Amino acid sequence: MGYGEAKKLLLEKIDAYFGPARVRRKELAANPQQVEEVLKRGAQKARAEAQQTMALGARGGRYESAERRVMVACADSERHRSAALRR
Repeated sequence: MGYGEAKKLLLEKIDAYFGPARVRRKELAANPQQVEEVLKRGAQKARAEAQQTMALGARGGRYESAERRVMVACADSERHRSAALRR
């Protein structure tokens, strides 16, 4: 088998593999309003999930603010330094 024949076989395999995705992309490109609607619904779902997660942090759940984590780390560091100096 020569280079030209191998290249032709490879292109056939690539076309067979990616063909369905190409068809779907053309369908979506023909209906941008549908794509936009799907994206909006996904954004609404993500926003609702994010709000629930943020509410956990506001109630003292396992999600703390970055500022609180820094304050706790600084306090811990100061306690360890003081304890080391007392020894």
